[in-house]
Amino acid sequence: MNAMNGIAGSIVRTYIHQAGVQPAQQAVQEQAAARSTAGRSRSDSVSLSRTTQELARLREATITAPDVRADRVLALKQAIRDGTYQIEAGTLAAKLLR
Repeated sequence: MNAMNGIAGSIVRTYIHQAGVQPAQQAVQEQAAARSTAGRSRSDSVSLSRTTQELARLREATITAPDVRADRVLALKQAIRDGTYQIEAGTLAAKLLR
């Protein structure tokens, strides 16, 4: 199961958005620009923490991940059409009361 799908993926996307990963990507671009001007007498450099790099990687993964698991949706639709989809009443009631 892809960790970026469903509620967990939504939470991660929200956290990453609020944590400000965007400036980290900008810092990477600025670092690349600084390298291209390294021949000059003065250059700046930026070093990103592993956590920031991981957040940037997770952000990219959430952008490219689908919001809906199409294969799961199709399987459920087929089970409903076939009459083979079964729900335990207690499980349904417990989830509705959450």
